Amino acid sequence: MTEQNQQTAVALKDPHQELVRQMKAVRQVLVQYRDTAHILTPFARTEWDIDGLPPFHKISQRFVTISTEERFGEVYEPEQAKGKLALTKVGLQKLDMLAGLHWLWSKVIWNPNEPLVARGEAEAEVQDLDGTWRNFLDGRTVDLRDGAPEAERLRKTSQNMLDNARKNIIQLAETKSKNRVRRGILGLQSSFTKKDLEKPFLVFKLVKDMERIVANNPVLQTAMAMKELNISTELYQQAAAAVRGEVIDMRTGEITAGEQRHLPAPPPVAPPVDESGLQVSDIPATVVQEAVDPETIARDSRDQQIARINALYQSKLGKERDDRKAPLSILTEDELDEVEGFLVKLKDHPGSKI
Repeated sequence: MTEQNQQTAVALKDPHQELVRQMKAVRQVLVQYRDTAHILTPFARTEWDIDGLPPFHKISQRFVTISTEERFGEVYEPEQAKGKLALTKVGLQKLDMLAGLHWLWSKVIWNPNEPLVARGEAEAEVQDLDGTWRNFLDGRTVDLRDGAPEAERLRKTSQNMLDNARKNIIQLAETKSKNRVRRGILGLQSSFTKKDLEKPFLVFKLVKDMERIVANNPVLQTAMAMKELNISTELYQQAAAAVRGEVIDMRTGEITAGEQRHLPAPPPVAPPVDESGLQVSDIPATVVQEAVDPETIARDSRDQQIARINALYQSKLGKERDDRKAPLSILTEDELDEVEGFLVKLKDHPGSKI
């Protein structure tokens, strides 16, 4: 192996070694917080060999707390577990975002001929700390027919609760299937005591180490800066082209080399003198005519023509051009000539002072 290849191999290995160090820190944190936090484990294992860890990543420790006050909408007291608290959809979604849970799909199987039975199924995926994605699929059948255990349990609480569950059976089946998937991926229990729920939730997440990725790479640094500043690629190209002295056709996007209009320096003008060497003030000095941009001449001529037409409207018709007509500024040269010729032939307005 050449020296250059050895250096490349070492450079690629360094990020792996950094992740090995991070994994040791993960184990220490697991021990440190096992009695003071709910540690969610959306990864299948905690032992990796050095070749199984993705380069240019780091392990993020993420904490979130759930409010135990029902008025904030993150918990509720389930009828089947009096004295305990369960997480609402809002609270569960906080844990989804914490762990980076990605829902792939969910569905409900429901037969209108048997409206009090529905089965929900859902699938989600989560990323392990070695970079691989792991899927989890589960389902839950909701049976609210008379005599079914779930229906009778709700009826004991109140008939109104059973009626509401039957009315929303499709949404209920989907929610319960998703909760099963969450518990399977995160190892999440269904209910907590208030004291337990006051502990924060902790999860480890594999994230890209952007600082390491863009280090010593000007192209990536520019791309990230453009993203953060919300600068489009087109705007960046236009600015870069302007710095290089290039011209961009805004209609076609074509880029051409800019014309360097350097006017020649005027020749030195010596003070006029007569034959005796004395200065003669009445001898004209040399006059240098500067080059004029043809585009500037055309633009000035167009502006002057528009001013004439506006004056003709006042003198011939006694009013300005009708707003319902196209503005003079967007008319072509031929159209301007036609308008001006038409106005010139008209008689002056009786009340005109022009």
